[in-house]
Amino acid sequence: MTIPLEFRQTVQINKGTLRFDTSQLRRTSDSADVFPWRARDVTFIRVDASSGLVTQAQGITEKRAMLDAAIEDDLLLVAWPGQWHQDIFVIDDRETAQQGLDPPSKPT
Repeated sequence: MTIPLEFRQTVQINKGTLRFDTSQLRRTSDSADVFPWRARDVTFIRVDASSGLVTQAQGITEKRAMLDAAIEDDLLLVAWPGQWHQDIFVIDDRETAQQGLDPPSKPT
């Protein structure tokens, strides 16, 4: 099975290679218009490419800080709980994620 390049992410760690294969996960860009970015039960997960450190964020301020701190090689995931199962998405559009954390605009 060949994995398309857009799904591959390779980084160097301690002379080894850590490769993120996200081909089996959904992308947030496919659901960006309905994604509940601000929901407290939606958790962001970051795998730091340089250290391998895994962190999570649930509050809006924490989520913004995580997106700001992440570098291009980091793996950013988001867990969205459903009624019957948990969905995991790759955050593939950080700008849209940041915008989704903004307060909703008031109708004029």
